[in-house]
Amino acid sequence: MKRVLFVLLCAVGLMAQDRYVTYNKSWNFCPRQDQRGSSPYQPTSRVTWETGTEYYPVGQRVDASTFKVFDKDNKPTVMSQLKGKPIVIGLWSTHCEPSLYLLSEMAQLWHKTAQFGFAVFPVNFDAERWQTIAPFLNQQRVRTIMTDVKVFTPDKGPDGVYLLMKVVPVLPTFFVLDREGRVAARSFGFKPGELARCLQRVYDEPLHPLPAPAPVPEKKEKGMTKSESTTGS
Repeated sequence: MKRVLFVLLCAVGLMAQDRYVTYNKSWNFCPRQDQRGSSPYQPTSRVTWETGTEYYPVGQRVDASTFKVFDKDNKPTVMSQLKGKPIVIGLWSTHCEPSLYLLSEMAQLWHKTAQFGFAVFPVNFDAERWQTIAPFLNQQRVRTIMTDVKVFTPDKGPDGVYLLMKVVPVLPTFFVLDREGRVAARSFGFKPGELARCLQRVYDEPLHPLPAPAPVPEKKEKGMTKSESTTGS
């Protein structure tokens, strides 16, 4: 089964490069600050604009299981509900052409989620939300790519957009969560096939249980104990 998935995912990058999407190697990301208007999603501190992929060892992974998204009907999904599945969270913008490249690869994976047991969430990162998402999805080339694929918006609170705010300098950006809901990989900007490679690596991992909490040391009362008091008398 894993071998079949590997072949499938390696083909995703090629399948994405169809007549509706022409990959431009000179432009593979958009600064997030270039969104229209005054966005409430602006970072509170300076972030570094960069592209690239980082994979995290199990002991260095940050929990993202509380991340919450909503579909068009405002139905919420929390990543903790999908424990046991690798999860792809792809952040994109309607104002960013490279986001369409990532959406195309995510759409290919979307139709394989039930068969291979992972989850895919194309999460729009625009402050305007459905005001811009709806007309964007109605474009002919986008409709063709995103047939039967749901898109989502993040929760506005600490379990949504602000959970990822400090680590999203550019769009598109994707995260791959392991089966415990921890960030196993993240990638800034679009690179053909990178999503497939990251998902494959996390998919092949064994299930890593969360470490047991450290025992709480017992507090000793101040002064002598009853036995000490008796001995000393």
